[in-house]
Amino acid sequence: MRLKSVSPLTLFAVAALVTATSSDAKGAMFQAGVDPTTAFTEIFIDDVTPTGGFDTGTATSFNPARDLDIPVGQGPVDIAFEGIGLNPRGGTATTEETVTITITYLGADNVFGGSDDVLLGSESASLQYLGAVDEYTAIFDNPITGEIDGLNDRFRIGIESTGNLRFKGFNAAGAPSGQNGLKISLGGTATVIPEPSAAALLGLASLGLVRRRR
Repeated sequence: MRLKSVSPLTLFAVAALVTATSSDAKGAMFQAGVDPTTAFTEIFIDDVTPTGGFDTGTATSFNPARDLDIPVGQGPVDIAFEGIGLNPRGGTATTEETVTITITYLGADNVFGGSDDVLLGSESASLQYLGAVDEYTAIFDNPITGEIDGLNDRFRIGIESTGNLRFKGFNAAGAPSGQNGLKISLGGTATVIPEPSAAALLGLASLGLVRRRR
C-alpha cells in the first residue's frame, strides 16, 4: 500500500492548530493587580486589599482557615466559590507555577478533620509572580460548589503549589485567632435553601388525599 505524501504547508497548519488549542486550554490564571472585591458576585472575605502586616515564610503548602461572610443559622446553604485573591511576596518562584486551591467546610465543630467536614472540591490556576503587586486574583474555570448545613461559617483553604510561595500575612495584633496569618480573599455566592412553605406542604397533602379517593 502506497502512503500519500503530506505537503509541508498541511503539516504547518496542523501544528498551528495544535498550538492554538493548547493555548486556549491553558485554564485559569492569577491576574496581577486585579481587585478581588470587584471580581466576584459577592465577597466572602477580603484580607488582601488592606495594607500592612508581614511576610510569611516560604513554602509550597499553606492551609489557612477563615470565617466567611455567609448566612448562618438560617438552614442549609448552597455555596459556590468563584475564585480567590492572594498577595504573594518576594521568595515566590518567578517561573509560572500551578496553584491548587482545595476548600473544606469545617462543620459545626469548627475543627478540621472532624466527622462533619465537607470537602467541597479543588480548582487550579497558574501563577506568574511579577513582583510585589498588592492583589493577584484568579477566577476558577469551574466554581467550587456544594451544599453545607449552614450551622457555621469557617472553611479551610488548602493552597498547594508546584513552586515556592510566600505571602503577605497579618501582624500579631491583626491575625485572626487560631486561623493562621495568611491574607486571603474569597468570593462567590451563598444562598439559603428555602424550606417548603406551609401552603406547598398543604397542597401536597391535598393531592395525596385526592389520589387515595381515586
